[in-house]
Amino acid sequence: MPDKGEIRFIGKAYKVWVSCADCGKERWVNLRRGKPRSPRCRSCAAKARPLPTWNYFKSGKDNIGWKGGRRIDSMGYIRARVYLDSPFYPMVRKCDGYVQEHRLIMAEHLGRCLTKDEIVHHLDRNRHNNKIENLKLMNYRDHYPVRHFIDRIRVLEEELKRMKSCLVQTRA
Repeated sequence: MPDKGEIRFIGKAYKVWVSCADCGKERWVNLRRGKPRSPRCRSCAAKARPLPTWNYFKSGKDNIGWKGGRRIDSMGYIRARVYLDSPFYPMVRKCDGYVQEHRLIMAEHLGRCLTKDEIVHHLDRNRHNNKIENLKLMNYRDHYPVRHFIDRIRVLEEELKRMKSCLVQTRA
C-alpha cells in the first residue's frame, strides 16, 4: 500500500496517493499543477454536486425549452403537437408526434381525422394562414389541376406586368 502523498508516474501522467476529504477512501489521483485534481472521490463528488435547475428528461410542457408545441417544418408549414389522448392522434407522424396545423384545423372543423389521400389546400397559397376560411379540402386528383392553373395564372400575370412596363418605356 502506498503512503499518503506518494507521487508516481502511472500510464501517461503523474499521480498522487490521497484520501477523500469526505469519506477517507484512498486512491490515485492525477496531479494538476502539482496539486491533486480533486479532493473528493467520485461518489462523494457526485453527492456534493448541486442538482440541475431543470430536468433533462422532462418533455412537452414540463421542459424548460418548451415553445408551445408549434414548429415550422422544412417546407414552411406549421406543425402542431398532438398528444395520445387527442382524437386526432392517428394523423400524427409517429417519429415526432406532430401534424401539419392546417390539416389539424380542417379535421377539427369536420370533426373527424383526415385520410392520407385528402389534401388541405391554402386558397391564398400562404402556408402560415391557417384560418378555416382560407382552407379547402380536396383530393389529389382535384388538387393538382387547381395548383397548376394557379401557378400558370401567376406566371402570366408577371409576364403581363413586364410587358406593360416595356410598353410604357417605349411610349415615353
